[in-house]
Amino acid sequence: MAQMDEFRERSEVSALVIIEKELSYLIMQAALEVYNKLGLGFPESIYEEAMNRELTRRGVALERQKKLMYISRERKSVGFFWIILPMVV
Repeated sequence: MAQMDEFRERSEVSALVIIEKELSYLIMQAALEVYNKLGLGFPESIYEEAMNRELTRRGVALERQKKLMYISRERKSVGFFWIILPMVV
């Protein structure tokens, strides 16, 4: 039963409204372009650099390797992770 509740919670997240539709569309286009050019098998750093260049070419400024803290629902720090943050120019 707990698994079903967790599934429902995840499904609700996927039904969220996309706020930055234009930016999201640009990011998806860039990701597909990078995938079509490079394919599979490269280290993550290659894809990161390719995405950086493709997003910049499309006029999207970004902040690379931003360290963020993940906080659980109980408001407890779980740990840190690194992301690439696109920013509207």
